[in-house]
Amino acid sequence: MKKFLLTLGVAFSVAAFALPCYAAQKISITLDGVPLSTDVAPVVVKGRTLVPARVIAENMGATVDWKDNNVIINSATGEVITLPVRSNIATAKNPDGTTSKYQLETPAQTRNNRTVVPLRFIAESMGANVDYKDGKVTITTNPLVINTKTITSMTYTYCMTMGGSISEFKGNNNLYQFYNLIQAGKGDPVAAPAYYGRHIDLDQEYFYYLQGNYRFYAEPVVINEAENYISDGAVNYALYGALTGEHRKTPEGYGQMLLHDEDADQWYTFDTDCYEQIENFQSNLWVSDMRKEIFNNIA
Repeated sequence: MKKFLLTLGVAFSVAAFALPCYAAQKISITLDGVPLSTDVAPVVVKGRTLVPARVIAENMGATVDWKDNNVIINSATGEVITLPVRSNIATAKNPDGTTSKYQLETPAQTRNNRTVVPLRFIAESMGANVDYKDGKVTITTNPLVINTKTITSMTYTYCMTMGGSISEFKGNNNLYQFYNLIQAGKGDPVAAPAYYGRHIDLDQEYFYYLQGNYRFYAEPVVINEAENYISDGAVNYALYGALTGEHRKTPEGYGQMLLHDEDADQWYTFDTDCYEQIENFQSNLWVSDMRKEIFNNIA
């Protein structure tokens, strides 16, 4: 858990999310400017706003599990937050192995066969700021800044033999995670492989095929469907995987995965574990409000 949270202790109860107790009040929620949807409306209990656990957690790149009447949230940065249903004590296991306990004024609880959790505690536990005004909950996180440019979204381009698709991802926590995983996976610089491309070439002994483009944007994304064109981002990467098999090997010193920094036109080896983490993280966001398909011409 981030260092500032370790000093808060029971102070969460003092800074709890104070809302008027209007049972019929409609409450909207936005995260980093993106409206969040939920099949169960937020409820106000004793002046505190409760929402389904997935609404905040999964849109911030976390996963949610239920075990032994506990809501367990695994954040993308390694924190594990446990909220027992109907208990005012929440715990957080931090990435360094330490554990923190927090006193909640309103516990997680079951309403209409759904488990709801205190919104402010979940959001702030993952580094967000929460504001409320006139029935609108605004959740904000610190933006990703690369080379003095504030990043507002990332696109992932998936290529197939016939066509491809482009998905746009938002949410500052998510953009941080994508970028950090790419940096963590970057290995030694290498020369460009002899054979690579977006389509598999079985005739080449050593061939790297495009797994996907990752573009980080400080400006709105521009797509021209007629020309199959997408604008460059502030930072642009491509990940390639080696075509391997029983009689195929990767070139010496190159490895299974390669990263192409398209801005510097520099190639690097890339860690396969980091690639799997990127794939898993991306998969967790696939049905969230933070991912939107903006182009698809797959035949």
